[in-house]
Amino acid sequence: MLASSSLALLAAASATPCESLRSVSLSQTTIVKAEVVQAGVFVPPPQPTPPAPAGARQGGPAGARQGGAPPPPPEPIPRHCRMTIVLKPSSDSNINV
Repeated sequence: MLASSSLALLAAASATPCESLRSVSLSQTTIVKAEVVQAGVFVPPPQPTPPAPAGARQGGPAGARQGGAPPPPPEPIPRHCRMTIVLKPSSDSNINV
């Protein structure tokens, strides 16, 4: 199911402008959002931040570097289409992509 939806979506994407992909109809698939992201350094889409549990340790993010050389700067990526998709191959599934 996932493979066939992916192939159908790739075929539609190659012939359809990004914003128009929301209107593509695929079985058991809902295209929630399709937006153009300009070329540049990758910036992840905003995610809701869950509240910290009571008594949680405050400080830097997990995996933060404690010393040494800074990480190399990220490589820029080309202009692309960012999509949010929901797949429901069965009545009890809800796959967010």
